[in-house]
Amino acid sequence: MKNTFGMGDALLFFALAFSFSCVSYLILFVFGLVFSLTLHLFLKHKNKQDNVPLAGYLSLFFSLAYLGHWIGFLPYLYTT
Repeated sequence: MKNTFGMGDALLFFALAFSFSCVSYLILFVFGLVFSLTLHLFLKHKNKQDNVPLAGYLSLFFSLAYLGHWIGFLPYLYTT
């Protein structure tokens, strides 16, 4: 567990848990994990790395979600 789940992952999950309502967080978290897996499988062929930088991929996904909310594409991000 020490080599697979880093402190950055724990801090990211902790910070994001207080940023959204429970239902919104669960939905975004599941889609974020799917996004991370898809992105990793796509980029794995180019980088040949074995580990998944989950905190980085989830940060990218949640940044895109915030950006979508701020430009009006996702109007109900915080209330579900």
